[in-house]
Amino acid sequence: MKLKHRKALIITGLLSLITFTASNATAEFKPVGAGEGFLLGIGMAGAESPYLDADDSEITAFPYIAYQWENAHLGIDGFNYDFYDNGLISVTADLEPRWSFTEADDSPLFSQIDRSTAIEAGLSMKFKYGAAYLEASGLHDISGEHDGYQASLELGLSEDFGWAEAGISIGVDYNDDALATYLYGVKTDEATNTLAAYEVDADWQPFVQAQIATPLTERIMIAGFAQYQELDRSTRRSPIVDSDHMGSVGLILIRHF
Repeated sequence: MKLKHRKALIITGLLSLITFTASNATAEFKPVGAGEGFLLGIGMAGAESPYLDADDSEITAFPYIAYQWENAHLGIDGFNYDFYDNGLISVTADLEPRWSFTEADDSPLFSQIDRSTAIEAGLSMKFKYGAAYLEASGLHDISGEHDGYQASLELGLSEDFGWAEAGISIGVDYNDDALATYLYGVKTDEATNTLAAYEVDADWQPFVQAQIATPLTERIMIAGFAQYQELDRSTRRSPIVDSDHMGSVGLILIRHF
């Protein structure tokens, strides 16, 4: 399955949103809990791509389908299993796709650059204190597509106001050189007379994001997300990158079956 880069950004925001709104009612070590049903939705979103000659004006409509357990989630955004929670610390196992983003209609440059979807696995650990949390996570490619890894640190606040759940966080992603080159580089066999080969150094990318979810009925909710992320200097120097940042914003209507 191939998606445009803007859709990959949207999926990233959607994963953050669904994780934010999912149930977290586990205690200590537990197997996957009772099934809670399917989530079906439709959303609209836009993303600002960092790639040269990419079209950022398009608003994308996308479907959403997932299955929710008491302490696990399976959808197009991956599989997440909260296997430990003692009220202060929770640990989650993650299996997530990093979708292909090199569609030729995204940018003419992608007619000669191909990136297949990578599958990444890892763990995340969250420390909670009241409405505040600190989360550390790591993902490593297990598909052999780029053989790199990403480590992230996020500090945030989340609150249930009754009429809505809302959250905001700041953080940073660290991409090793293999992942950074997969995302923003040009391999030797992709270089041409007009496009130089470029290997991206390991980079740090700070971000800020926000989510809000409001129930409309007992089984239907509307939710929104917004993300903004700065790009590292080594990434900005890539011949296929012409921006110092990227971002996405969207709304989704979800029904719980």
